[in-house]
Order: sequence, then structure tokens, then C-alpha cells
Amino acid sequence: MTDLDAVCAELKLEDEKAIVAAVSGGSDSIALLILLHDYLNKLEATQTVPQLVAVTVDHDLRAESAAEAQFVAQFCAQRNIRHIIKVWKAEKPSTGISAAARAMRYHLLMEAAREAGASMIFTGHSQDDQVETYIMRQSRQKNASGEGANDFRGLAGMAVFTLLAREFLLVRPLLNARREALRDGLRGRNIQWIDDPTNLDTHYERPRIRQTRKEEEHQSYLTLIDQAVAKRTDINQQVADYWDANAQLAKLVAPDIVLLDTALLAAMPQEAASLFIGFVLAHIGGKNHLLRFEDRDFICQTLSASQLSQKRMNYAGCVIEAGLKHHRIWREHRNLPVVSVAQKSKILWDQRYYIQNNSDEAIEVRPVARDDFHGFCLNNDLNRHDFFQPAVFSCPGIYKKNQLCGLPALGFQCAEMNDISVSKHYALLDNVLTGHDFILASRFYQHFGGGELNPVANICRKFHKNRL
Repeated sequence: MTDLDAVCAELKLEDEKAIVAAVSGGSDSIALLILLHDYLNKLEATQTVPQLVAVTVDHDLRAESAAEAQFVAQFCAQRNIRHIIKVWKAEKPSTGISAAARAMRYHLLMEAAREAGASMIFTGHSQDDQVETYIMRQSRQKNASGEGANDFRGLAGMAVFTLLAREFLLVRPLLNARREALRDGLRGRNIQWIDDPTNLDTHYERPRIRQTRKEEEHQSYLTLIDQAVAKRTDINQQVADYWDANAQLAKLVAPDIVLLDTALLAAMPQEAASLFIGFVLAHIGGKNHLLRFEDRDFICQTLSASQLSQKRMNYAGCVIEAGLKHHRIWREHRNLPVVSVAQKSKILWDQRYYIQNNSDEAIEVRPVARDDFHGFCLNNDLNRHDFFQPAVFSCPGIYKKNQLCGLPALGFQCAEMNDISVSKHYALLDNVLTGHDFILASRFYQHFGGGELNPVANICRKFHKNRL
């Protein structure tokens, strides 16, 4: 009925202290919990097994949600399964509630996983969810903004494995199971579940799709999803292979400056080059999404032209400077934040840098001012002409009492920065990294972040007997 046993067999569950199952009380999540419970019980006879921890997220959006969480608590207590309830207590946004609830759900699931000592989070997404997701994304593309109608990447749907926050492996073992088959399995064992009324509320997109899609088209959608996955995987592999064979394709000359080899980029297959450019721009610009397909194609065509019609372009928060031997990309000097960081606290600056202030006083992080940079170079015996200054001025400066005391992006700091740590954040990859992109993401971490910092390689070594 499901691939759960096969998926779990590929994971090193015996090395885990605990695993988390996200359980709302609906049929899919209850089926997931029962199947995981059965699987671990079978394994227990021959090996050490992790503790199964069910986590229910109460979004506090409906009056019934607390009672539903208690239903799951009682269900778990009857089976001696540890259960944790996490409540979204913060004020809710007036718009975009579905996206906000989804983001909070994963945040609370990760919080619970840390508390339980778990590195894996299982969810009960079914094949029906996968098809609904495809239809929703296809509809958005046809309606035009975001990634264009010709962009196949989103149509690949959900992956069985996804990396969350460089820390947790999200596992969806039921993507090949039909919802009704899961329910039949529960009925056969006289197991009840909760029907969430939100799933019937046509104010929301997914219930509208669920009620209007035709069952006879289901298999056709699965074929389209498989085709999108194959194409996404193929283009990712093309980029990875080309970069492996041409190491000089992209060179990170400073944390926020990339040089692209003009000839190598021009010789790259068109779709691979378009995707590659999108990843580079997202990295440098601090974006958690790719630039539109049409814009990526335009940039590639412009940079590959024998006569460069545009010397500079601005896209995705970046400046792209075309050159005969190299194209140079850096973060543009626009919309850069000024942030106060309290003592013993941490912030994410410009979606590019984590700043941890372990000192006993507040600091300020802001883009480096020209006069401050010149003074910093003079005081620290640095030649300011050794630096590409347009990029310097979009880097984070660490200020104490209005004095620049560090330029961590360039590797320079004063003694006043001893209690301040700075680490790079890859907005496109570090938050949610679908398994569809593991191969390509691994190359970006390898070339731009150092092999030892490659979370894809780390997660594969930790969880998988071979390779995810």
C-alpha cells in the first residue's frame, strides 16, 4: 500500500535517538503514525530503534483545534507513543494566512524535534496532495507572475526527502499512496481520524482544487509530475557536470563577489546556464527564490552575445557587469538594512549573514560607509585600492558606539569583534532544500562554501546508507 517500509529501510534509523511524526489527527497523518509504529515494532526484535514522537501543531485558528490536539494526545497515549503539542501563539497575519501557517508549522516541528533529540521529521503527504500541489502550481504559472509559465521546476512537486534549515531531514514516505487507500487501511483496523472542516472550505485554494479535479485525470497528472522531476533532475545534473568539468566557470573572489568565465558561460547549454545564473544571483543577492525564468534567459542571452549590448544590468538585488574575459556579479547598494543587535542575541542580516553578538553591549550592523571604510583601512594598514569598493559598500559593517570595528565579509576585524561571530547564509538553499536539488546544491556549497560546510553531503552521510 505504501513505500514507507522501503523509504525507512534506506535510512539509518538505528542511529537515531528519536524520530518525529507530524500528526494533525487527519487520516493521512494518523495512517503515517500507525505505519511508523508498526515498522518500528517489527524492527525492535532485531535492532535498536528510535523513540517515535508524534507532534501536533495547533495553529490556534479554529475553536476546535485544541480539542483535535487532545484527540491525538489520547490516541498516542493508548499506544504508548510520546506526544508533543506545539501551539502557534503569536498574532496571526491578516493576509497570506496559509503560507504563514505552513512556515510556522515547520518552525514548530523543528522546535519539537530539537527538544526530542530527533533529526528526522516525517509527514503524511499523500499522492493526492502531490497532484493537488501540481495543479495549484500549474494554475499560478498560467496566471503569470513568479517563475514563468515555461519554468518546469515547481511542477516537479514535493520530494521524498527535503533538508530543513541545514539540520533536519524532512521525509515524506507516503507520496505514492492514495488517500482513500490509507483510509481503507484505517477502517480495516477500526481506527478513527478527524475530518478538518478547513479541508472543505473553498475560501482556500487546496480545497477548491480537491473538489473540482477529475479522478480520471489523476494518472495523467502523475505522468506530468514524473516528466517535470526528470527534467529538473536532468538540468541540475547538467549544471553539476559542466561545473565539475570546468572549475573556472565561477570563482568566488570575495564572499559577495563572483567572477564568471565569459567563454565557459557562453559554451554552457542554454537551460543549464539559465539555471546556473539564477542560483548565483540568489546567492549573491540574498534571495530565497529564483529569478523568473524569462529574466534568467534574457541575462544569459545578453551575456553570451558576441557584442555586449549592455555593460551593466541589475537583477535580483545584484549588479551584473559584463566583460570580455569575466562577468562580475555583486550585491547592489540598495535596500540594505541597518539593524541593532542586542547583547547575547543573533540576527540575520540582509538574508546573507548571521551575526551573533556574544558581547555585553549592543552593536549595529549596517552597510559600510565610504569614509568609514577608508578610515578602517588606514587604521589597519590596508590598501583600500586592493578591494573592489562597490561590493565593499554592500557588505555588513560591524559598528560599536558608531565606530566601524569589523568587516567580517572581507575577513577583517578588530579586537572589539572578539565576542562577535559571523557566518554566511545561503537564502535559496539553507531554509528549505528539496531533494530534487541536492546534486546542484551540493556543488554550490562545495564551490562557494567549502566542502566541509556542505550540509547535503553531511545529511547524506548521516542518514542514508548510500546516497539520497
